[in-house]
Amino acid sequence: MCWSHLARNFERLAHSAHNTIKNLGESLKQVATDLFGLTKACLNKKFDLRFFLKRARKLRKRTGYYLRGILPIPDAPHAVRVAKNILKIEKALWKFLEDPLTIPLTNNHAERQIRHYVVYHKNAYFTQSERGNRFLERIISLYLSWKQQKLNPFHILSQIIET
Repeated sequence: MCWSHLARNFERLAHSAHNTIKNLGESLKQVATDLFGLTKACLNKKFDLRFFLKRARKLRKRTGYYLRGILPIPDAPHAVRVAKNILKIEKALWKFLEDPLTIPLTNNHAERQIRHYVVYHKNAYFTQSERGNRFLERIISLYLSWKQQKLNPFHILSQIIET
């Protein structure tokens, strides 16, 4: 789960007309801001990993507390649905704590890599079927993965085709 996307969800909650949702959204937004700052400071070696993990666990507890605070609000069905959906994937939100130095907080890098192809696909309409769309998605994903690993995508693909 990408914390940048999550922060945008929290931002929407913070702009709610419902005061309780607005306050909880502001609190969640602050958690995301604190987490981004904490992660940046850790990566810049401002403090050690133990300190980072201790603070991140506190932020995890606060996040759960604020999200569960939204659940009993009867007159905010959209916010309740958002909170439920986030709580369903709560474990995935904190996956980066398993290895904070290598598991990124966001998927911005991956999104930037495929953006060109997504825009091209949307503008060109060069596949004729859903099967063609899936094929293209897979080929692009493989191509970019191999490039990132500094492998020759064309050589690997030709080997696959030959076998």
